[in-house]
Parts: sequence; C-alpha cells; structure tokens
Amino acid sequence: MSIYPKVSGGVADRGNATESATAATRDLFLGRRIR
Repeated sequence: MSIYPKVSGGVADRGNATESATAATRDLFLGRRIR
C-alpha cells in the first residue's frame, strides 16, 4: 500500500518498512519546509 507514492517511488514496490518510513519522514520534513 503506497501511502507516499511520489516520495517512495520504487520503495513501496519493494515493501521495505524501513525505507517506507524514511520516505514518510522525508515527506513530513519537506511538507514542513514547503509550508
């Protein structure tokens, strides 16, 4: 289940929880910086 398809990209396909969490963290940081 790709919650962050734009950030994770191929990571969601792999299904690595660690990388997926990293992608989510990046999205949060980017979201805070942009907003």
